[in-house]
Amino acid sequence: MNGLENIPYDEATQIGLMGQPGHVRWSDSRVIWHERRGDHAAVLAATDSYDSRYRYLYLLLTSLSDEWHPAHQASPAQWVPYENGNSTGVFMQLIQCPVDSSELARIRTGSCESEAPISDGFVCIVIWDVDRSAVGPLEFLEVKVANEWQRCVTHSLPASAAQFGDAYLKRSNVEAHYWASEALRSADSSEDLLTMVMSIVKRAHLPEDEAALGAIGAGALEDMMSDWLLERLVDYLPFDERLKYSLSSVRMEFEPDALQRRLNTMLAAG
Repeated sequence: MNGLENIPYDEATQIGLMGQPGHVRWSDSRVIWHERRGDHAAVLAATDSYDSRYRYLYLLLTSLSDEWHPAHQASPAQWVPYENGNSTGVFMQLIQCPVDSSELARIRTGSCESEAPISDGFVCIVIWDVDRSAVGPLEFLEVKVANEWQRCVTHSLPASAAQFGDAYLKRSNVEAHYWASEALRSADSSEDLLTMVMSIVKRAHLPEDEAALGAIGAGALEDMMSDWLLERLVDYLPFDERLKYSLSSVRMEFEPDALQRRLNTMLAAG
């Protein structure tokens, strides 16, 4: 649905995506998703902007006397009113999702829950008739894979635990591996980070994934090494060979003796 051929608002979209004269921060844009509802159409586009704030643009079009016009120029604003001063409008957002096979995502923003299609490597979110006060932080709840809903690995990622683990491990898919690696580096909490790490461990195979398991050991697990981490890892006793391999890459010589002894006891269990 991302092509604009034979769409009545093609020309209006091109005008709206040009931006305001003197304030253009992109030279090219690509429509990722668009959909129409009555006399309005929502257009979500990606740009080549060097400024990350303008990497994605959202455009609301309106039909007046059978002619389409931009209700506002395209902007990074994710909530757009139907009219200036109106408290009701459209919530639009593009979220990168380079994992394979997902069809839909269930999302929540503030008090609004909705289903969003996944197209061209993006979750394409359009929620109509949203009051500005109802918009809040975006959360991912579930993704639909092969007609089955699966819980997202964390609320910040549009992927199941299995999809996330595979994305990190399959380095031949450069885009997906980079996306998963960046998600690890920018985890919202230690709890989320541990959940992502364990989703990788569970999808790994030895010996082919030794490099990946070693990397998360020397990276994420080492960064989290603490009594809190070992307490959380009790749930995974006895450790399987994949988790042991990752933990063996943690440089424990820099940790307190008591913590070293506790980890060694856990590694020896079972």
